[in-house]
Amino acid sequence: MKKLKRRRRYPYLVQVPEGKVIAKDGKSRTKYKYIGYVSTREEGIILLNRYHHANDKTMFLLPTFEDIYYLWVEDYFYINYKPIMEDYKATFITASTLHKRKFIYIKTNDLQLVIDQCGKNYPTLRKLASLFRHLY
Repeated sequence: MKKLKRRRRYPYLVQVPEGKVIAKDGKSRTKYKYIGYVSTREEGIILLNRYHHANDKTMFLLPTFEDIYYLWVEDYFYINYKPIMEDYKATFITASTLHKRKFIYIKTNDLQLVIDQCGKNYPTLRKLASLFRHLY
């Protein structure tokens, strides 16, 4: 954990070592994974403690739209009915602008923007809206 300079709303950066990287000058440097920013040192210690005690490290951090989709697919398609799976996969690919965004930060305006800009016909748009309803 380190304190960042200047006046900030969240001045503490919480990070954990992820591995070693060899720099161009031949020296070994530590590569860090950033967990988040907090307003006090005590909150940072709590966040770090939660990270170390979490069972699934990828889901501790805020999951992306893509992570939520794949979790939903595992639960929803317990019976492999191929046509429906292909439809939802195609609509998921249509929403590619949302894949790497954090799920909790996606607003209804973002979803509407995907629907407006995809340029697909009515059945695909309906399936896309259905996918969004399932994920939320």
